[in-house]
Amino acid sequence: MDGFDEKTSFDSAGAEQNPPEVFNGQDNGMTPNLKYGLGDTAKSGCGWIAAFNAALLSGRYVSPSEVIMSIISYHGLRLWGLLGTRSKAIARFLRALGLGVSRRMFPGISFKKITYDDRVKNSGILILEYLWFFGGHYVTVKYDPGGDGGDFLIYSDRKYAVMPERRSSVDGWLKKKEKFLFILSAISILR
Repeated sequence: MDGFDEKTSFDSAGAEQNPPEVFNGQDNGMTPNLKYGLGDTAKSGCGWIAAFNAALLSGRYVSPSEVIMSIISYHGLRLWGLLGTRSKAIARFLRALGLGVSRRMFPGISFKKITYDDRVKNSGILILEYLWFFGGHYVTVKYDPGGDGGDFLIYSDRKYAVMPERRSSVDGWLKKKEKFLFILSAISILR
């Protein structure tokens, strides 16, 4: 897989620009109009955005089109992309970049009580896939101690977000988010 140097990112037409930045929100910047399988990023692209953000936050610079093509090549589209992305394909993509990855299905079901706060602190970066009343979604969470408002940055939680949300607790954020929230998978980037 060809990457691009750390000074490169892409504008709404796919042309390179500097510097690369994480994406926040599926309807911001260049992302809404990017085709994703039979659909588009605005409706079902949160998985590839979470993968892109995790790679970028881990120091790996890959173009959005490379992320999308990799996920497609790993058979990662659910119902041709209309229902988003399979977490297994995201994990394979991140491994292909040389990152250590741990993927856990149904991480809330465990004999050991490990909080999501602890999972993020232990790995530094975590991708959460959750199901809730209105469907499913992926977010990337980064441990960033010492910031005003908390130690955890949550990327692409809201469709129109322009900045990551800073929270004092991932567990507290999940509890406040939705009564019927169910965590389907957690992908940790290992240090």
